[in-house]
Amino acid sequence: LLKGRELEVALMHFGFTNDPGRAPGGRIVLRDAMSLDDIARQLKISVTETRPSIERASKEMLAAREQRRAPQVDTTILVDRNALMASAYITAAEALGDEQLKRIALDNLDYLHANARAADGSFYHVLDYGKPSVPGLAGDQVYMMSALLDAYQMSADRKYLDRASSLGALVFEGFRDSATGMLKSRAPATPGTVLTHAAPLARVFYDDPTPAIQAAAAEAFQTLASLTSDRSHAAKAEQLLRPASSRIGAFAGSNNGELGLALEARADGEAVVVIAGPDNDSRTAQLLQIALATYRPGKVVIRVAPGDKTAQLPEVMKAMYGAAAHRDAPLAFVCAGTACATPAASADALSKAIRDFAVNRTSAGNLATR
Repeated sequence: LLKGRELEVALMHFGFTNDPGRAPGGRIVLRDAMSLDDIARQLKISVTETRPSIERASKEMLAAREQRRAPQVDTTILVDRNALMASAYITAAEALGDEQLKRIALDNLDYLHANARAADGSFYHVLDYGKPSVPGLAGDQVYMMSALLDAYQMSADRKYLDRASSLGALVFEGFRDSATGMLKSRAPATPGTVLTHAAPLARVFYDDPTPAIQAAAAEAFQTLASLTSDRSHAAKAEQLLRPASSRIGAFAGSNNGELGLALEARADGEAVVVIAGPDNDSRTAQLLQIALATYRPGKVVIRVAPGDKTAQLPEVMKAMYGAAAHRDAPLAFVCAGTACATPAASADALSKAIRDFAVNRTSAGNLATR
């Protein structure tokens, strides 16, 4: 085993010195506590001297661990949690411009679409060793719908929008109680699970702790309406929010966060950002990156190729988009409510328009930024 200077280097690197991290049972938790550069500086040696010590220590510890009984690992893939994580990865990828995070999220959603769906297109709740089980939970469908809409805006790949639209139709027709207007889970028929005999109870508007599915669904349908300019989706969002007053009343509180977001989207509408330009133009990519990274509540982003006559744009944007169609340079359009900002050709102008245009507007009109 390691001795002398090699042992000293390994102890410093894996966190055995200087107040080591400990598990509840008192065992030291191995971690990358100190970089090779810091170790070399502290011990007054070169980095090339520290690296072999770390590599040998890692090899020796791994060999010792392989002699022990492997701990039990839960390999279950939960669809709802994976969908929520995919949305989180997409948000992080947009903010940081990180292609790896984007790829992880899209690969995750593609894998679930290929392996975790039932014959009717709905998603199972559980996927373990490639075998899906526990069908019919409303949360899985709603969170996947939201994640697919996020994926479409990030990637501009139409398949994600089509999948979200199909899943949305299934949610509204197959998971909504027509009498109460509430979303409900279907009774799973999977033997051997605690959900086998669960009644299809209507879901309420409370976060518990994941976002309340009734409100999350309403927000997803509102986003779908903005992305497709199909007002029937907005009508579905309205129907999903309608029972809120009777279901919540005086009991509204901090666990109604998702409901608050959905109500805000309904009250203020969504800012629609359209990026128009060739795929192979670096200026288009820059505008798209700014559109995704600039924060604004209720923002949706649509990518349009030049000459795309099938683009589903808001009515208020169509005339402005048509007038600028002859330009060779990529352009960005920002509309909120019934007003649109002056088209932006630069990253700074687009960022300002997203942040400031028609914020806290009190009336609709033909507005334009300078």
